[in-house]
Amino acid sequence: MPRKTFVRIGALVASLTLATAACASSEGTPDGSGSTDTSAIEAAKAAVEQYKQPPTEIGIDEPLNEAPAPGLLVNISCADSNCVNTAEGARAAADAAGWDYEEIPFDNTDPATLLKGLEEALEMNPKPNGVTFTGVDRSQWEQIIPKYEAAGIKIIPGHIGDTDLGETVIASIARDENGEQGKMLADWAVADSDGKANVLVMNVPAFPVLKKFSEGFDAQIAETCPGCKVTHLDAAITDVASGAIPGQIVSMIQQDPAINYVISSVGDFAVGIDSALKSAGLADKVKLAGEAAGAPQRAGIKNGTEAAWTTICFQYNGWQIIDTLLRDQQGMEHSETAGLMPKQLLDASNIGTDPEQPWCEPADYAEQFKALWLVK
Repeated sequence: MPRKTFVRIGALVASLTLATAACASSEGTPDGSGSTDTSAIEAAKAAVEQYKQPPTEIGIDEPLNEAPAPGLLVNISCADSNCVNTAEGARAAADAAGWDYEEIPFDNTDPATLLKGLEEALEMNPKPNGVTFTGVDRSQWEQIIPKYEAAGIKIIPGHIGDTDLGETVIASIARDENGEQGKMLADWAVADSDGKANVLVMNVPAFPVLKKFSEGFDAQIAETCPGCKVTHLDAAITDVASGAIPGQIVSMIQQDPAINYVISSVGDFAVGIDSALKSAGLADKVKLAGEAAGAPQRAGIKNGTEAAWTTICFQYNGWQIIDTLLRDQQGMEHSETAGLMPKQLLDASNIGTDPEQPWCEPADYAEQFKALWLVK
């Protein structure tokens, strides 16, 4: 099936408020006025050492009641790299479970095309057991849920954050993932700075799922490091698309030269920040880190221009989707947060020799799923 030109995550939900201006805020975040207990710093360092270990288990351990019955998953997939990687995983998982798999393309700059794809899936014969898609806020597809309920087709969105679950919308894949990764990076900043971090957190809050990243980061810093300071750059979607974020980062650091860490909520959002810091003479004063490392971020760790990144394997999400549907098919309880996505904190000590190699750990995650599904 032909795919459209690659679209960065910054255009993921064009229907959100594009006019949202970038703004800086430290409201509700640590301001550096407190003191940090030495034991809290040591606890953060111990946590970081655990985060750096490669995961060995998928976190789901209950096998199916029986081998899977036939089924059909329809993936309404966009051309964004995260969609493409999720589709790769879902296709492989469906094949392993003996399910059929179909894709319907949609343009993630035009939510109407998602609705068109959802309508198309409803007309399929045989009808699908489940339909999945990534990154589009529920407000854009709420109106079609009654049709899916009447048809008995399950909806499994991914990376949309919190949403009401029930008989039709049965899971929100990776719902709490961003909050967990925010906590990991907060511990890293506390540990790396010995409790002296002055952090600029860059996020695009127009994406509801990414709000959890900032919330998780802020909560963990407030608990472990009242002596640290956090400032937020809340960028607009248009800032991502226009490449304005690196310049905004430099400007904010020039206004507050005490900032010594920049942490991004998504790897794609951080492209160009390292070069901008170097051009401004700030590369030796500010460490760059963040969530969801792509190949550029892993390469940055390898060459020393970036400090630390957490990992996300979107292919794993595809296996989570099929696992959820198989359990639903057999009347088993399931939780989309059971065994949150395997993840790791990468830095110079564990980046390995080939940063171009996609990160998906544990390496045998597919075999672990198949063992639970009672298939070979």
